[in-house]
Amino acid sequence: MGIRRSPRRAWRSRRGRLHRRGGDIAARQAIGPEAVWVAGSRSVPNWLSDSGIEVRRTAPSDIIPILNSCATPQHEVLETFRWMRALLAEGKATPEQIGIAAASPADFDDHVHAFSQDANIPLHFVHGIKAAATPDGQTAAALADILVKGISQERVRRLFRRLHGAPALIGLPIQVSSILCARTSSSRAEAV
Repeated sequence: MGIRRSPRRAWRSRRGRLHRRGGDIAARQAIGPEAVWVAGSRSVPNWLSDSGIEVRRTAPSDIIPILNSCATPQHEVLETFRWMRALLAEGKATPEQIGIAAASPADFDDHVHAFSQDANIPLHFVHGIKAAATPDGQTAAALADILVKGISQERVRRLFRRLHGAPALIGLPIQVSSILCARTSSSRAEAV
């Protein structure tokens, strides 16, 4: 079922005033209020008070916002974590009661992930986290690098460093892993 509108009761806005098609505002007042203006605690335009439209107002909230000025996304994430820790430490909130939101979360993802790892506070991202930000994701990236770009000593060393202690490497002789680690550290020293 849809809303039926009569052409004689149609309203339109023109230059900030309400007009009735085929009539004026006085005719609207005679019919009685059909529309409601929900103003909340905000001000109401002057023209609305004479229109006969019901205005619903509420008292202003007594909540005082806390504002912090941050220069970078990293600084903003740091202040957010301080706020979150304070809520948890003071017992004002439990972890499941805390929500952190941003208009554009992609700018903050890396910083939030790094801070959550450093603080040992597990966080749930609604949009997920990048696979490369996890240890398993780094291992998969090292293997994909070998498969896509081909085998090289540097790529194999990177994969073996990620697989250190993995069951797949248990059968290899100890010399293979020690050679790979030794060459990796010597190649880093040469690069510096």
